[in-house]
Amino acid sequence: MSLRRFGMCLALTALMAIVAGHAGYLVALQTASANAFVDEEEEEEEEEAPAKTPPKKPKATSGEEEEEEEVGPGRATEPIRVGAPVNLVEEAKKAPPELQPILREFAQVYDTVTTVNHKTYKVEPLPVRYDPNGPGMLVFRVIGEKASGRHSLPRNAVLEVTHYELRAQRAVQDFLNRALAKTETPGYRGPSRFQILRTAEMVLSHVLRFHRSAKENNVRHVAKNGKQPNTWGDLEGELQREIRRLRIDQVRALTVDRNWKAAASLAHQLHVRDRGDREILNALEAIYLGQAEEAIRRGKYPLARRHMEYFLKNYNSEISPAIANLQKRLADRARDLLRQSEALAKQGKASRAIALLEQAEQIWPRLPRLALARRQILQSYPILRIGVRRLPNQISPTTATSDTDRLAVHLVYDSLFELVSGPSARHGYVCKLGADIVPVPRGWEIVLPHDIKWSDGRPFSAKDIVRSAEILMDPRCPYYDPLAREILQVKEVDPYRVRLTFARAVADPLSFLTFPLLPLHLMERTRSPINLSLGKRPIGTGPFMFRGVEDNEAVFVANPHYHRPHAPDGPHIREIRLVQYTDFAAGRQALANGSVQLLLDLTSSEAAQLSGMRSVTVKTPTQPDDPIQPYFANPSVYWLMPNCRKPALANSDFRTAISYAIDREAILNKLFRSRERKYHQILNGPFPLGCWAYNPDYHPDKDSPFKPAEAKGYLNTASTRVGSVSQLLLKYAREDVTAAPACAEIAKQLEQRLGLRLQVQGVPMEQLAAELRQQRASFDLLYWRHDFPTESVDLWPFFDPNGIGPAGRNFMGFRGDSEVDGKFREVQSRREFASLRSQMHRLHDLLIRRMIPIPLWQIDRHVAIHRNLRVTRIHPVWAVDGIELWELRAQ
Repeated sequence: MSLRRFGMCLALTALMAIVAGHAGYLVALQTASANAFVDEEEEEEEEEAPAKTPPKKPKATSGEEEEEEEVGPGRATEPIRVGAPVNLVEEAKKAPPELQPILREFAQVYDTVTTVNHKTYKVEPLPVRYDPNGPGMLVFRVIGEKASGRHSLPRNAVLEVTHYELRAQRAVQDFLNRALAKTETPGYRGPSRFQILRTAEMVLSHVLRFHRSAKENNVRHVAKNGKQPNTWGDLEGELQREIRRLRIDQVRALTVDRNWKAAASLAHQLHVRDRGDREILNALEAIYLGQAEEAIRRGKYPLARRHMEYFLKNYNSEISPAIANLQKRLADRARDLLRQSEALAKQGKASRAIALLEQAEQIWPRLPRLALARRQILQSYPILRIGVRRLPNQISPTTATSDTDRLAVHLVYDSLFELVSGPSARHGYVCKLGADIVPVPRGWEIVLPHDIKWSDGRPFSAKDIVRSAEILMDPRCPYYDPLAREILQVKEVDPYRVRLTFARAVADPLSFLTFPLLPLHLMERTRSPINLSLGKRPIGTGPFMFRGVEDNEAVFVANPHYHRPHAPDGPHIREIRLVQYTDFAAGRQALANGSVQLLLDLTSSEAAQLSGMRSVTVKTPTQPDDPIQPYFANPSVYWLMPNCRKPALANSDFRTAISYAIDREAILNKLFRSRERKYHQILNGPFPLGCWAYNPDYHPDKDSPFKPAEAKGYLNTASTRVGSVSQLLLKYAREDVTAAPACAEIAKQLEQRLGLRLQVQGVPMEQLAAELRQQRASFDLLYWRHDFPTESVDLWPFFDPNGIGPAGRNFMGFRGDSEVDGKFREVQSRREFASLRSQMHRLHDLLIRRMIPIPLWQIDRHVAIHRNLRVTRIHPVWAVDGIELWELRAQ
């Protein structure tokens, strides 16, 4: 029976399914404009920030290129602020012993007067530069004497007068000659050249700052209105030129020491001050070409190109001989990779050929023939890259915990039956195995093709289906279904035939047959269904097989054994790579340049930022825009799961008080929604909003779950029975990036409105899943997302009294009562849809009155699709629905 005909037949089986007409995802370039500074020539000078570094691209797959390093000035570990005032006394305390004397010597400002008798006075700065042939007496005041104490000497009694500025110039030059000479001696271990030059610059900068201030305050007399001669000449200019030389020498010293961040930061500040200065531009070129050479030595050619291009774009567009040589080397490297890629393509090694092409594009994107070579390879070997926030860790239906795990599971494994437009069954179920479906009393017989194989080459048989059904009915399985255990019987007729029958009639029998197919030879009956080794090395019958992780990409290649009537040649796309993007900017950049064709798990604000990209379509699979929408589009609900083993949480009044005190709308507006308020819905019940089971009387527009006035009353009532509660532990899965702020807001509101203090704790999802499996429920409240796999929206596993402990999924520990248990039994006994829906509405009413679980909201999911990717449908949870039929055009 064909896939389409079988889907239609099952959709029309009104008595056997609800589905026919009733039912319905260098330091991050801180743009690091170097620090603003007070320049020696101008008190304040505006500084232009350098251009932003482009967002990082996802890492290449070969291991050759890992562009985690940023280019540009960055910020040095100890940033140097050009022109910033320094305290020489404090600097001396921090300096090496060899540098301390000169810093201390010029921390105090004074001139010196030496007499012919060789007596030297430390005197206050003299207003006029000393002229031994000048008229009159030399009058001065000695430092430390009383203000009235003045000395006078005839000029023939004066041997020498040394002004503070001139003394500093001479002392600094002597200091540099001695100290720099020592650095050339073998085995030298003293201060570095940079430290020596920096010390000299600090002294002269301090001196220059004094000289300027002294002139402004008439301590040093300068010409004013022509009444006084300028005896100081161009001393200020001399000091500025010496300081400039010292700063450029510092840049060179840092460059020689390969201290790139500090050198680039200092040089950038000098460039802002003196744009176009050739010496500074030469120093900047040496920095960026030095970094490029270092990158090449490490095999990071794309990083070398980025350093070179950053310099050309932000400082100097002229191509010097050194830059031209670097460009030639980069182009030669890219050309060599292109030749290797073409050779691999001829050998049929398309995946490796594409990886080399991408390296060549990153090294020298202007190289001719790159785009043509890519198109030629991708036409015969399409490779789809999907941007994900984390890579899969467990690729097995029984151990998958994260959304990416579940995505990978649907690449590798088949299910016995699948919903055509899951999670809604509006268009029926299909069996993609290409099996014949033969009706038998109370069920069906599945006749398997003889050519189905596991991805490891072993034949697939009826025994595998029987074992997969047994896992569904194993209480240790995370998707264990206690009702299936009661009513479903699976029996091998022969190696290629299996019979599935039901002990009694149910409304949607095929929903019990959507279990994943697992290999008997790796899931033996004597072993637990929680097979972690299978999760690391998965074996399935699905369209793809897991090859491993390369750098930050999980690689899946087409399963050579996958041939189905609807995909006789296997999947159109030959390879899928799940690429981890560290932040949205990186993912957006990869999507824009086409290196990623699908970006998952976008927030509403991120989706809004992509709306203007012509090559990208943003879709919201939880709100499909199909002409005929399924009744059930968003299978995910968020609850607060109470630990009913705790006396307070076992009290329905206490749970109701918590629910009524949470302003869900405020949290959604603050954390989840962007400008478009249509996304994300609050819940007032355990089912997805708008599904057939949701009681319309509890629609949030009619009955808001936020009732702060009543919350306190319910808490008081509960307190008379369970006493006061000082603190609750609220746990959440750490991998959910929105969980931490959401839980923090919930905790804040409960403390404000009820005085309840919540300790919020994030736990790795795998650890949390293990705790729940082993019933080590240490939480009081659990922020939990549940994905309903089918439109049957079955809640019974969470309430099954036999499912507490190792026997099932009732990790709330809710033991129920006759009313709750009875209502579930009534639902399970209904076959006719109108009666079933009525009973489900009554169940909704009962669970909301008991407030188990505490409903929160539904979050809409957004994905971004590049125009080169043609998809059949995006599933709202694991995205890759019908992936074997997706198509990818070569760019």
